[in-house]
Amino acid sequence: MCNALTLKSGSELRDKVHSPGLKLQDVRRVQLGLPERNRSGRTAPKARTQARWSKMIHVFMPLWACVGLMVGLLLVAPTLRLLTTPPARSSSVRWSIPALTALAFALLAWRFGASPELVPYSVLASGGAALGVIDVMQRRLPHRFLLPSAIGFTSLLLGSTLISTEMSSLFRALAGMATLSLLYLGLALLTSGGLGAGDVKLGGLLGLALGWLGWTPLIMGTLLGWLTATFAFLLLRTTGRWTCDSDIPLGTFLLLGSLVAVSVPT
Repeated sequence: MCNALTLKSGSELRDKVHSPGLKLQDVRRVQLGLPERNRSGRTAPKARTQARWSKMIHVFMPLWACVGLMVGLLLVAPTLRLLTTPPARSSSVRWSIPALTALAFALLAWRFGASPELVPYSVLASGGAALGVIDVMQRRLPHRFLLPSAIGFTSLLLGSTLISTEMSSLFRALAGMATLSLLYLGLALLTSGGLGAGDVKLGGLLGLALGWLGWTPLIMGTLLGWLTATFAFLLLRTTGRWTCDSDIPLGTFLLLGSLVAVSVPT
């Protein structure tokens, strides 16, 4: 039976168990990892809220994923119109975008819950799903999707700043945007077209999104994007599918790395 119990770390558990005034039933609650009670014998409001939300998240995640699915379905038609050459199998676009948006919305719901950051990051994920599919198919990031995603995300993020009053996060986000924009612009100039203008713009937008969450997500998301792109390049070279005219859809990998970094709490 003891093996079925989820125990807290040793030092934290000892500090709480040996704290003065802690009753025997409270010691048992601490050992079982249950919310602590205040002096009146009731569970603290913050602990009650956390316990209630831990139960609701299993319902909220599928609901928000369904919202993402519907948003993805609405994005299929404009995505097909932006493709300069219609794909041989348009069905791949019709199912991939809704699937990607549903998955991204579920991860974001798990990460942010019902916080103000959920909506702006969901808007960014919606545009990112369409941009990623287009980049894979035609190696470009159309301005018509990139600009509305940037405007929508930035506007909603500013609104979130007014609600949460986290000015430090806003300044860090602006610093992250400037850092990645300058980095990708330098790489584009050094490689003489190796990076397109869309990659530079997307890099700045992702720098804003990742910088809002912290420097660790910014570094993690950037490194993950480049590492997955490098792995794809090596895989193509190993399997003999790489030619001199081949290009890596870097934007897709940058979006994927950013989604992973955003979904992991730090």
